[in-house]
Amino acid sequence: MRPLVWLSGVVALAFLAFLVWRGSPRATTVAVGTASTSAASTGSGVLVDASGEDSHLTRREVAAPGASTAPPGEREPHPTNPPEAAARGPAGKARIVLAVTDERGEPLRNAVVTLHLADREGRHRASVPLDTGSLLREDDPAAAEKGRYSASIDLPRATSVRGEATVWASGFESNQIEFELHSSETMHATCTLTRRDPEIAGVVVDERGDAVGGLLLEARTGRDGTAECVASEGDGTFVFPDSYRENVIALLVRRDQRLVATISGSEVGLGMRIVVPAPARLSGLLIEPRGGLLPRARVQLSGSSANGTRTWLEPALVVEDGAFAFDPAPVGALELNVWREAEPGRWQHWLAFPLTLASGESRQLDVVVPALP
Repeated sequence: MRPLVWLSGVVALAFLAFLVWRGSPRATTVAVGTASTSAASTGSGVLVDASGEDSHLTRREVAAPGASTAPPGEREPHPTNPPEAAARGPAGKARIVLAVTDERGEPLRNAVVTLHLADREGRHRASVPLDTGSLLREDDPAAAEKGRYSASIDLPRATSVRGEATVWASGFESNQIEFELHSSETMHATCTLTRRDPEIAGVVVDERGDAVGGLLLEARTGRDGTAECVASEGDGTFVFPDSYRENVIALLVRRDQRLVATISGSEVGLGMRIVVPAPARLSGLLIEPRGGLLPRARVQLSGSSANGTRTWLEPALVVEDGAFAFDPAPVGALELNVWREAEPGRWQHWLAFPLTLASGESRQLDVVVPALP
């Protein structure tokens, strides 16, 4: 009888142990290696038991970081912090170093480099610094002597940006290169510019044939209203390195901000010979009706335009002792304008005296100025 009691107790304990075992959770682990890599790439994973075999009791889909958890056909609400931005991490510096040379390999130190950046789909990225604008030459003086230009751009880590650099230098044809910048990396590139032959050049002389240097020549274009300005050298020669002949509508020649010659666009080209009149000289005295010198006055030269309006040709002079002088003075039909001081600080136009100055002429002129009423 006693053995049966012992046997019943053992069976009861075994049954209780079985019940406890059935009710406890089974240990699980996440598969790693190739399986986990594949799961991450597809946006899901599988839980398996410790033996490596999956079980219908524990099998379920696990969303990968950043993957959608919405049911099929339903739109997931937009997250406050996009997973893509979080995955990229902090920004990194992408740097471009561009060497600009001529066709002989000599560095060009006065080039203008402009960056145009876009994303991988070719869209403009206005958020990237220096999307348009000139690159700064490297701070290193030695680098500047080598014609190297550089810029740094903030890019999200592990990203890249495509772009185009437009390079221009005076006297050369412009050129463009394409590039791709990667965050935390430096890209080195070289851009070669080809020298272009000038289309407008010549010499400036006076009426005696002597060379005239130091004159300002301005080639005006009608396409965009811009103008290129150069100065005549000591031997009178001048060259416009960047102007195209077909774009120029007029060539203006100035001496000390005064227009001395105008050439139409149809006459510009190579081998030009521009003759400018020799400057004149005008001096004189301002005399009151009673014969004394005018103690204080304001004088200025003007010319007449086609519609009869005045064109002021020279800066105004304030005369304190009645004597005035314009040296050099413009050539042609002019007017000597005189203002009297009606009260301190207020000038009143009082007289316009007509005169004509010939090329190289030096004239002394005494003008009687009527008295104030």
